[in-house]
Amino acid sequence: MVARRPLAVLSDEQFGGAHYTGASLTISTEAAVPDAQLVASAVSAELAAALDRAVAAGALPRSEVRTDIVVEKPNDPSHGDVATNLAMRLAKVLGLAPRGIAELLREHLGGGEIIESAEVAGPGFINMRLAPAWLAAQLGGIISAGERWGDASLGEGAGRSVQIEFVSANPTGPVTLGATRGAAVGDALANVLAAAGHRVEREYYVNDAGSRMRTFAVNCAWFYRRLCGIDDPPPAEPYPAAEHAAELLFAEHGDGLRDVSADAFGEKALAAQLAEIRQDLEHLGVHFDGWFHEQGLFDSGAVDRMLQRLKETGCVVERDGAVWFEATQLGSEKDEVLIRSNGLPTYFMTDIAYHLDKLEQRAFDRAVDVVGADHAGHLPRMFAALRVLGIDDTRLRIVVTQLITVAGTKMKKASGHYVTLREILDQVGGDAIRYFLISRASGSTIDFDLDLATKEGNENPVYYVKMAHARCAGVFRQAELDGVPLENPDLNLLGRDESALIQLLLDLPEVVRSVAHDLEPHRLTFYAHSVAAAWHRYYHDHRIVDAGAPALSTARLHLAAAVRVTLARALALMGIAAPDRM
Repeated sequence: MVARRPLAVLSDEQFGGAHYTGASLTISTEAAVPDAQLVASAVSAELAAALDRAVAAGALPRSEVRTDIVVEKPNDPSHGDVATNLAMRLAKVLGLAPRGIAELLREHLGGGEIIESAEVAGPGFINMRLAPAWLAAQLGGIISAGERWGDASLGEGAGRSVQIEFVSANPTGPVTLGATRGAAVGDALANVLAAAGHRVEREYYVNDAGSRMRTFAVNCAWFYRRLCGIDDPPPAEPYPAAEHAAELLFAEHGDGLRDVSADAFGEKALAAQLAEIRQDLEHLGVHFDGWFHEQGLFDSGAVDRMLQRLKETGCVVERDGAVWFEATQLGSEKDEVLIRSNGLPTYFMTDIAYHLDKLEQRAFDRAVDVVGADHAGHLPRMFAALRVLGIDDTRLRIVVTQLITVAGTKMKKASGHYVTLREILDQVGGDAIRYFLISRASGSTIDFDLDLATKEGNENPVYYVKMAHARCAGVFRQAELDGVPLENPDLNLLGRDESALIQLLLDLPEVVRSVAHDLEPHRLTFYAHSVAAAWHRYYHDHRIVDAGAPALSTARLHLAAAVRVTLARALALMGIAAPDRM
């Protein structure tokens, strides 16, 4: 059997799609640009038309049973550009030999405008070569789409309101590199969800209530008074990260806050730390539509109302002086504390109230949380709580980002052992930070390589991708110097040498769909690197601008323009700039 990787399964549930019922076919996939057809939808339409012709000719029987049309890319390019197992799917319905069905479908394919050639392989696969002229004709649609190239509808899911909450680091110190991973992942996902047709709102959840904030305030005041020359006894519960906020306040106020009450000092420390967090994230290019304060859930009574509702379900008990959510009643492996024996609420309790606010009060259609690995433990109980409160928990999606090490050392804010976003920004810049922190699956740990991130060479992946875009821009400067025209390209001059690269460009809407559906933004880096590699190879093997061959040069410049648009959009979805010069 030939190894294959999915290009698209065109069904009408999640992505729109094509399916066969009887002798008719409906294509509901909406490409971002009418001029630039997605390969999957175009090939599926050709296969459906071939099936219609075979039925009309009496070569195949009519069937009312729905059969999805699946289009794939073979892992080995020598087997073709695309392939389908449609004949094997139909064989189950029609009761005929799959290879025979495949031969009939091949015979009834159209005149070669889209599919140049087809052959039957194995038990009934149809391997197909796409017509280079048809591929070249799609370039205009990519270019005309510009910044909108890659937009892709998720079918019936399009237009939903989606709130994505990310970073949400405790405001007890500067943004660490670990929290920055959530910023890079969350912002990229927000961009992709918007490109997939959703109405997206970004939110930062400010954990400004609870025992940790009290510990932070006490430690911050102690560090501040030390800066003022006052030698008080150290707090009973040390919190080294609070020293940073104390330094911020001392830099702004000198010793003017030495006699401020503890509560007022805590408020000022929180405000100073939040202001720095906001500034650092904005320097990274991350902006939020809203900053939601945990304390507001207590002030509004939302936490008390949630607890009362939860008690009415019979899933709340008092045990050992504490209040528990009995998640084990609902199939979870353990119960979860809501209120500690000292009377203080847990993060878990406020998290339930917060998610009720998102999904009930503000009524977002979907909510996405990007959280660190240290928050993943109570997630099964969170979903159980939402279900027992009558919330459809499929409306909530969680992305867990794993830990980051620098030179093999784990970062932990509370202990004071961490690298800050500001430090890394000064060393490597925001674009490299974003690319490196998105480049692995969120569930994988990352060892951030500072030396690699600052290198200006092909081994640095973000440099490699940005250089590909700069090369695209450079050929247009050369064309202007050589007087090569840009208008009216004869795209028939492009052939098989360009076909693989064009197919790769046409994959972007499908990449956007897959990232939006699976919430896996690292696929953007893989895609951008693949396009960059294909362009670098083409640039090395072909002379793009040749004053002695102006017609061919104009056609190749058209290709370069489409590569430039595609790379720029892929980088923009990651929040990364696309430079014209390097």
